[in-house]
Amino acid sequence: MRTERGGWISLHRDGVPLPRQGWKIHASATADRAEHVVNTVWDHCTRHSVSFKFLRSPCSSTT
Repeated sequence: MRTERGGWISLHRDGVPLPRQGWKIHASATADRAEHVVNTVWDHCTRHSVSFKFLRSPCSSTT
């Protein structure tokens, strides 16, 4: 399932509720590597059915 809120795009499996609290792993990158990092995380997380979110663009709101 894909949802969008406040500049964030979230992806998670249909029918699997997200916990209110839990572990998070943060990935960061410089502007010139951001697309590569998002693509790498996307590939890994979708392959392993791991929920994740990312900012739509460098200018997206973080609220």
